[in-house]
Amino acid sequence: MINLNTYAIIDLPLPVLIAFVVIFTALSIISGFWYWRQWYKTRHNAKNYNFAVKHKVTIRVSFQKISI
Repeated sequence: MINLNTYAIIDLPLPVLIAFVVIFTALSIISGFWYWRQWYKTRHNAKNYNFAVKHKVTIRVSFQKISI
């Protein structure tokens, strides 16, 4: 057993620390992939592509009416 820090509050053996790091890394990668997949699905499955364009045109027209 290797002690990394003799003043550590929790004295865990090295294999346990390595296991924690591996588990944390795996969960981070999985959650990042899940987040990216959700973003990708919502970005590419949107049926309302014209909504933003129509919204911009409406705002532009309303400003033009105000300025005329």
